[in-house]
Amino acid sequence: MMNYPARSFVSHIDRDEVIDDLAKLVSYPSCSFDGYDIEPSLACAAEVKRMVEAAGFTHVEMLDVGGRAPVVWAQHHANAERYPDAPTLLLYAHYDIQPAPIEEQGWESDPFELTLRDNGRYYGRGSADNKAGIVGHLHAIEAAGGLEALGHVNLKICFEGEEECFGTLEDYIATDPHRFEADAFLIFDMGSDEVGRPMLGTALRGTVLVDVEVDTIKQALHSGVYGGPTPDALTGLITMLSTLWDVSGDVAIEGLKSFEWDGAPYLEERFRRDVGLLEGADLVGTGPLHDRIIGRPSATIIGLDATSVAESSNVIVPSAKARISVRFPYGQSTDQVLDAVTTHLKKNAPKGMIMNIVKTSGASAFMTDIDGPLAKRFAESMAEVFDSEVTAVGGGASIPLLASLQEVSPDADFLLYGVSDRELSNMHGGNESVDPGELVNTIKTEATFFKKLEEESVEKP
Repeated sequence: MMNYPARSFVSHIDRDEVIDDLAKLVSYPSCSFDGYDIEPSLACAAEVKRMVEAAGFTHVEMLDVGGRAPVVWAQHHANAERYPDAPTLLLYAHYDIQPAPIEEQGWESDPFELTLRDNGRYYGRGSADNKAGIVGHLHAIEAAGGLEALGHVNLKICFEGEEECFGTLEDYIATDPHRFEADAFLIFDMGSDEVGRPMLGTALRGTVLVDVEVDTIKQALHSGVYGGPTPDALTGLITMLSTLWDVSGDVAIEGLKSFEWDGAPYLEERFRRDVGLLEGADLVGTGPLHDRIIGRPSATIIGLDATSVAESSNVIVPSAKARISVRFPYGQSTDQVLDAVTTHLKKNAPKGMIMNIVKTSGASAFMTDIDGPLAKRFAESMAEVFDSEVTAVGGGASIPLLASLQEVSPDADFLLYGVSDRELSNMHGGNESVDPGELVNTIKTEATFFKKLEEESVEKP
C-alpha cells in the first residue's frame, strides 16, 4: 500500500441507502432491444428521474433522442459570480440492461431482485452494468455535501436508456453538440481486474455487427431424395463463417489493424479463472493476452437462425442466418471495418448460393489518457480512497457514446471507471454481481474528486 492520506471532508455514505436505491433500479427489466416490452424501460426511466430530482436537481428532462427509451437529463449551474471559471463535468451512466434468460444463463436467483449471497456480493441484472453507475453518481453528490456544496462546478447528468442496444444518442449529439460540451466526462460504466485494485480506462475496442444470410431453395426438401447436388444453406453459411479465423484462432479478415497494448497486462492465469475455462478447453489465438483483448480484432458469432436440433428433421435447410460481432481496436473507423468484413464475406461466399449482408449497428473504438489536469485529480482521489496506485486499463468492450463526446469536446478529460470487476461481476452473463464495498469506495472517490476541485477553485475577488 502507498499510504495515501484519506480525505476527511467526504460525508458518511449510508451503505444501506445505496443498496436500497440499487435494488429499486435492478427490479426493472429495462431491456431496450427491439422485440422486448419497452414499458419496463420507461418505468425505470421514471424512477431514475425521481432519484435525480431527490438529489436536488430541478428541471429534470426525459430527453427524447429519437429511440425507444429516453435519456434522463439534468443540469446544475455553478455560482458564476464566485466561480467564473468553474469546470463543467458530465456524469454518465445507463439504466438499460442486457437480457437475462434465467435457464440459459444459469441464474441462481431472480435477476430482477437484488440478492445478497454468502460471499457478500449483491446479485442482479444491472447491479454492476450499469445501474450502479446511476446510484454511484447521485450518492457521490450527496457525499460531497449535496448540490448546495457544489457551487464550484457545473454538472450535467446524462443517464442513457439504450447503451446496450446501440441506440440513437450518438446521432442526437450531432444535432445538439453544445448541450454535451464538458471539461471532463465521468463515465461510471467500467471497472477493474479485481475488487480493491483501482483502475481508470484508457482504451476500448469498437464494434461492428453484421448479419449474413444464405438462401438456396424455395422450401425445405427431403435430404434423402434431393441431398447431394442440392445446395444446403446451413452448410454453406458454416463454411463461410469458418474463414473468419486462421488455424490458430486469430482473426483472418484482411485489412483490420492491431496495436500493442502498453498498459496494465491481463495475466493468463487470472483470465482462465475469470472466464471459467472448462477442463480440457484451451484459449485461442497467439501473442500476449492483453494484446488479443485490447489491441487486436475479434470475431464472434452471437446469433444463428436455423432449425434447432430439437425441431430438426431429415430435410435440406433452405435458409440460414448468422449475426457476427467484430470488435476492433482504436485506429480504424466503423466504416473501414465494415468494408473489410463485407469484402471478406463476399470473397468467401459459398458457391451456388445467394448471400445477403446487412450492417445492423456499430460503435467507434476509443482511446484517451489520464494526463489531463482533471484526470490527474480524479486519479489522486481514487488513490487516496483505495490506498493504492491507480493503473490504466484497456477493455475489449465498447461504449458507443465516447467517440461522439470526444468530437464535441476534443480537449476534455475522460474518466472511465466503475464497479464491474472482471473476476466476479460477470457482466452480460448469468449471476451478474457487484461488491458493495467497491461501490462505496467508488462513490467516495467521486465525492473526494468533487471536494478536491473545491479546494483548488479560484473565487472571483
